[in-house]
Amino acid sequence: VQITALHSMAIVNNLGQLYLKLEEHDKAKECFSNLLKILMIFKDGSEPECQYLLEGFLSNVITQILSQPQPAPVA
Repeated sequence: VQITALHSMAIVNNLGQLYLKLEEHDKAKECFSNLLKILMIFKDGSEPECQYLLEGFLSNVITQILSQPQPAPVA
């Protein structure tokens, strides 16, 4: 069985979601950051019919990265 790039992105996305549920925020952020890197590579070179799939992942990644708890600023 060959795993495509789209399958890999789905797996990393789902893994990030699982880490969020387990409150493993650092691991979740790492998953979403890696997914964002992959998306940026594929976004420019993808076929037009795949753009909507990539945009769905991108929307989820941006939402998750921006909603991650941030450490308190050091006084």
